[in-house]
Amino acid sequence: MPSILTCDLVADCEDGSDENCAQCTLTLICLLTIPDIANSYSYVAILHNALIVLDSSSVPATILTVPENVTVRAYNSTFFLCEAFSENVVVTWLFQGEPLISIEEVETSYNPESRVTTSTLTLSSPSLEDSGLYTCSVSNGVPAISPRTRQTANASLLVLSSKYIIWHAT
Repeated sequence: MPSILTCDLVADCEDGSDENCAQCTLTLICLLTIPDIANSYSYVAILHNALIVLDSSSVPATILTVPENVTVRAYNSTFFLCEAFSENVVVTWLFQGEPLISIEEVETSYNPESRVTTSTLTLSSPSLEDSGLYTCSVSNGVPAISPRTRQTANASLLVLSSKYIIWHAT
């Protein structure tokens, strides 16, 4: 049995107004989950002039796996992993709120069977200055029923000094 998460009613009038129009197209957009034998998939049900269309490509991107906090010694490789469900997902990585310039450290792949996009940010030789907040931001251009069109998840990186202190007892 489908579970309805939320619905919006959208009126599109030929004269550009949303009120008292002679010819309007009413669209009811509902985000629902339809259980499958193997998996549970989300769809957007669109009621458009009494025609119901189920469209999985209209589901806003949803983060499934959030990146985890990492502590690493300086110059030792580490990575962050972020997975999102939906089609045509664009993943953007940020450091301290700013988009990362070096995108060669990011590898993104899409599995059409599971409809999951996996993005890995690899820091091959992090220094102390690389410590901070990293953000995985996902979007597929489909506006969520709520005002947000983008989902984000944060993780912190703590890079420890690689210097060792050697102490000799005398």
